[in-house]
Amino acid sequence: MVADSIRVAHRSVLTVLVAATGLVGCSDTRLVQGECRNVYGGNVCTWAEFAGDALTEVGVTFPVQTARDAPSELSMVWPPEPVAVLDFPEGVEEQTRFTHFELNWEHRGHQPETFMEPHFDFHFYTIPSDDLETVLCTDPTKPESLPAGYVLPDAVDPEHGVLTGLCVPAMGMHAMPQAQLASPDRFTANMLIGYYGGEVIFVEPMISRTALLRGEPFSMEVPRLPALRDAIQYPTHFRAEFDESDGTYRLVLSGFAS
Repeated sequence: MVADSIRVAHRSVLTVLVAATGLVGCSDTRLVQGECRNVYGGNVCTWAEFAGDALTEVGVTFPVQTARDAPSELSMVWPPEPVAVLDFPEGVEEQTRFTHFELNWEHRGHQPETFMEPHFDFHFYTIPSDDLETVLCTDPTKPESLPAGYVLPDAVDPEHGVLTGLCVPAMGMHAMPQAQLASPDRFTANMLIGYYGGEVIFVEPMISRTALLRGEPFSMEVPRLPALRDAIQYPTHFRAEFDESDGTYRLVLSGFAS
């Protein structure tokens, strides 16, 4: 009886070990860190997650301290200058064409009126940072079609004249949700799509400081684009995860598809 019990226990241990080994063998998820930059007292970093060789997520780590300590007064510069320019890890560009990330702090917000709220622009660019020097807003070409519910309006800026497609030099045109433009309320978080020369050049979660200081998770859908150049892998979902232990957001693009 004792021997039988030992054999049963031995088989049980083997079963657990085999199952555990199988789980470990099937799990090939790896997190690859990109670049970091200290912004207003907190480290903003890029990263990517892979399952085997396939990219599953691209993201940015963003501390609440950065939002809390961002200055309320700054010298106005045109075009706006990013407070951080960070490359994504190796392997991201090959699968998604995302080359780098740029962070902008809009301490007073900007026109249109619904965006006159202090906020951060999280630009995920599909062109190299050096190429942005050629985005002078002299090319008025707009895309042939836009995502459902999105518009690419022109605007008149008192200091800089007509902004075709809300084009900002060294950034590009800004397509945005029509419902937000029509809203009498200030925005909290929106997903913008950037264009230049008729092509997509960035995806931009634009998030108010008020929303970031809440320290709460949230998500947004990335609109489906009618046409993409080449066979680019494009995200379909965005989520903001909040870690209370260190007061840091993980801003994540996922659901990549052709």
